[in-house]
Amino acid sequence: MKKIFFYLAAATVTAASLTACSDDDEQFVLPQPPVQAENVVLSGTISAKNSIVANLNGAKANWVVGDTIAVYAENTKDTAWAKVTEVASNGAATIEAKLNRKAAGLVKLIYPASLATAAGDINTAKLATGQTGAQAVAANYAVLTGAAYLTAADSTATLNVAKWAEQTAFSEFTVNDGEKDITANVTKLSVSGQTVNYIVEPDGQSKIYLVTLPMQAVTTATVTIKDANNQEHSYASPVEGITIGKTDNNFEISLKNAQNVKELKDVTVADLGKIIAADGKVYVAGTPGIQGIAMVAYVGAVGSVDADSTQFRGLAIALDNAGVASWFGERCAQHVFQSDNFTAHWNAASGTYGDLKGYRNTLVLADSCFDITSRTLHLADTVQVADTVQVADSTLVDGVMKAVDGTLRDSIFNQRDTLVNKRDSVVYDSVKHVHPAAELVKKYAVPTPEGAGKWFLPTSGQWVKVLGALGTPVAAWKQWGTCPDNKGAAYTAVVGWLQQAGDKTIESGQWFWSSSEYNAAYAVGVGFYKSVGVNISRYQKNEELFVRPFFAF
Repeated sequence: MKKIFFYLAAATVTAASLTACSDDDEQFVLPQPPVQAENVVLSGTISAKNSIVANLNGAKANWVVGDTIAVYAENTKDTAWAKVTEVASNGAATIEAKLNRKAAGLVKLIYPASLATAAGDINTAKLATGQTGAQAVAANYAVLTGAAYLTAADSTATLNVAKWAEQTAFSEFTVNDGEKDITANVTKLSVSGQTVNYIVEPDGQSKIYLVTLPMQAVTTATVTIKDANNQEHSYASPVEGITIGKTDNNFEISLKNAQNVKELKDVTVADLGKIIAADGKVYVAGTPGIQGIAMVAYVGAVGSVDADSTQFRGLAIALDNAGVASWFGERCAQHVFQSDNFTAHWNAASGTYGDLKGYRNTLVLADSCFDITSRTLHLADTVQVADTVQVADSTLVDGVMKAVDGTLRDSIFNQRDTLVNKRDSVVYDSVKHVHPAAELVKKYAVPTPEGAGKWFLPTSGQWVKVLGALGTPVAAWKQWGTCPDNKGAAYTAVVGWLQQAGDKTIESGQWFWSSSEYNAAYAVGVGFYKSVGVNISRYQKNEELFVRPFFAF
């Protein structure tokens, strides 16, 4: 408890027969209390660092002149930084700081000061990132805390440290590829603790040191290494081929046969559910720092996913919707696949698909149902040629009309009128004949990876391929409606894959458009229901359903 001294001065004057005054009489002056400075200078000694720290595995374990320690005062709720000014031969350190006098009393000490919050706690956000190299880790991240009592007197203060304690665990990691140690090639190590993910960025270290808040076990890790060509590859656990062994605070990570990061061209059926990032690489879902744009949803033989392409063998589904829109358009039978017969879309008996032209369908529909050939025919300049007859040499025109007695003349102008009407009809159709769902996909702004196809509105057949790959028993699906015999298992499987990959929008009760038609008034949609499963059925074209883009790779 802080002692406060009051200074009291008193003068007693006794008037007992004062009869005279003389020049030798003393003048009495009341004593004044000493002036107390607002700030005081702290000077104290703290124990040797290596007597506090249990084990730093050979890393720095001594105080160094310039080390900073945060001093948090319980009374004033503020923090000052104390610096180590001298280190004795026994390792004990002298620290100095300037403090407010009112800070006297109980204080907390936090080392290093850079990891102290304004409230005198450990800043876990700073602790989590940027640990680099054994010396830097030991000097800047091995957190120690102390409880002390600060006494202020005159312009100085003294510090009595009652207790120091380690607040972190200091661990050592090595990494091997199953044949040799590759720790020196590691450029980043991310380890999952109880509540914090820690990141170390070593630089050619033979061992990787990591300081963490106490954690019960290391269960997951991500390792980024450079190969012989200076290319970086990332691996994560728990996945096939990656193990983490532990002896005391020493960990060995084995990357033998690790397949966390792949090129899109190298994916197999085993990679279903993995995410495709903007860099075009394929990662395990949940890899720290990786945001997926799509999920691997189908992998098959080359040429099996798009009837217009012989190069693609896989389908990826976007992890977000392009929006909500109607399908619209009524007279499209000659341009996109149309049938009210379920087995024409998917024939379970033969394993065949009626429509696998999602990319072509999307372009045709988004372009108001004109493909290149029909556009040339519809918008040819024949009408302008007919109009030219009117402005040709008048002598020639008059001669022709007189010679044929008007018969040719009538034929020419009748043909012109027919062409004009045809032109106007085409223009009218191009305005009326819009397809909002396909247009949304065509405008979807997320770039697809290099070497992959563009986004498209999937066909009924491409939806079936994806649903089957992700766990829907499509072999039993022989008519419109819910896939039989799954009772919601297909919903759980498909939606589970997507949610694990980072899809935050899909939920029960949602319907999604395909680019295939049922008839002039209906198009084919795919619905997801938690209770009954996945449904493929017709939906009126003017209804608004969700639009989920695919791309082929």
